[in-house]
Amino acid sequence: MVYKTKDAILKHMPELDEEDLKRINSAFTPYLFYRNHDKEGYRECVCTECGERFSYNFLRRTQGPEHIEFLQKKHNDISRCPHCGKPVTLKEMGRSKKCRTLNEWKRVVLFKPVNKNTVYAIGAYANKDYDGADYLTKPCVSIGTVYYATQNHVRMFKCRYDYTYLGLNDNEFYELKTVCEPFTKTFCYNHSYTYGYTVENLDKLNGTFMQYAVGKSMDVFEKEYPKWFGRQYCYGVSGEMPLIKYIMLASLYPSLERLLKIGLSDFVCAFVSGKPMKRFIDWEASTPQKMFGMNKAEFREFREHYYDENDFKVYQILRRVIKGCKYEAATTLCSEFGNEAALRIAQAVKKEELSLTHTVNYLNKTHKNPTRTAILWTDYIRFAEQLKYDMKSGDVAFPKKLQDAHDKASAAIAALLDEKKMEQYRSRYEKLRKMYEYADGKYQIVVPLGIHDIVEEGKVLHHCVGGYAERHMKGATTILFLRKCEAQNTRLVTVELRDRDKYICQIHGLKNRNPSNEEQAFINEWIAWVRAGSKRKKQKKAAEAA
Repeated sequence: MVYKTKDAILKHMPELDEEDLKRINSAFTPYLFYRNHDKEGYRECVCTECGERFSYNFLRRTQGPEHIEFLQKKHNDISRCPHCGKPVTLKEMGRSKKCRTLNEWKRVVLFKPVNKNTVYAIGAYANKDYDGADYLTKPCVSIGTVYYATQNHVRMFKCRYDYTYLGLNDNEFYELKTVCEPFTKTFCYNHSYTYGYTVENLDKLNGTFMQYAVGKSMDVFEKEYPKWFGRQYCYGVSGEMPLIKYIMLASLYPSLERLLKIGLSDFVCAFVSGKPMKRFIDWEASTPQKMFGMNKAEFREFREHYYDENDFKVYQILRRVIKGCKYEAATTLCSEFGNEAALRIAQAVKKEELSLTHTVNYLNKTHKNPTRTAILWTDYIRFAEQLKYDMKSGDVAFPKKLQDAHDKASAAIAALLDEKKMEQYRSRYEKLRKMYEYADGKYQIVVPLGIHDIVEEGKVLHHCVGGYAERHMKGATTILFLRKCEAQNTRLVTVELRDRDKYICQIHGLKNRNPSNEEQAFINEWIAWVRAGSKRKKQKKAAEAA
């Protein structure tokens, strides 16, 4: 039976049994508390992993190396429990005393199948406190998230106060519109020593409709996701594995498993991370070939030349305007101009119905730096379109003096912004100041006062930020200035920031120079502060109020 209402789903949610509590207990640090009784000749032991109290004699008929090693281990050493054989941390009862420092929190997700077509997944906060030397204390569990999965749908309910570990009440749960990770990514979550969560009861999914989502394909996903994440953000950096979200999506879309099998894991990782690219991919299609909308020859060439999802996007745009477009053209464009510039070029070629060959030849002849030239040209094309230039004319689409044409179009765009937009900008200006303005005594981040401030920034520093004034005013992007605290009128570096994920899109100084090492260090400090929530100290607030 499929339940449709929130009350019915939560009412029929399976309760956590003793086996579940044992598995939750295994997520905690295992300890073996002991006390030596030298006169009696034995060691008193309590293992938190197997939950047994037992005595271990100093002298035995057979004394193997394990026996000798265990007795030689002391307080805080790692050994194996003689009863269950699991690795444990030894804690001498006399030195641990009331065990107040051993209090521990864990996040656990447990799968609870009802039948082969219905599966619950319960996200819980668990606490284990040995206070008062209660060595065999059981974990205290508070449910924060409930997934209700059937063959055709996944519904997710979350406790409104889950971050406070307050406990479970049906009325406190609300339904989320989309499937996401089980625990709220608060500042404490990301910086806690208990970062992440553990998953239990995966073996119970055998025989259910989710069994293929947690088989070999999940092993491939766990192996490939850190690599994909590192390429997206920074090599050597790995994000938390969104394992539960993957399992839920893979159970809904069998196509995820197919892509992992044929080595196209990038698209699965992007989908799970919230970038499904539905404009180019039909996730409900029956075969990978149909998913990408390609015939056999195109799909074969795609797999042969594919590098990452960036050249895939470029190819999908180009093939809609260029008949018989080869995938190799997309990979060449990305390698020559860079991913962002290649995507901009493809969009401009498609929108203005330009020749790709002519465009590439023009960009290569204009300047020595193809990437910056491509960005400059695509910005100019966007301005020209807004100004309703005749793009059919070759001199307009491909001006001989690109920088001059770009500056004129940028100035014209700035002139189109009227006083009404300035009025609308005032409320946004105050919000941006609270969110982004920051200083360390030497450098500071400043929010533009308006259109003319941005246009003047572009003129003084000789770059194209003036053309971004309209988008900044509308909130489509955010432009910020780097200044010295002692010389606030001297323009140094311009930053373009994406508000949604606080990603720095561009950062340039005079004539598109890169920031100096000192400037970059300040910018790194500032963006870390922004991503942490832009929290200001009370003293600073009081000083500003004064």
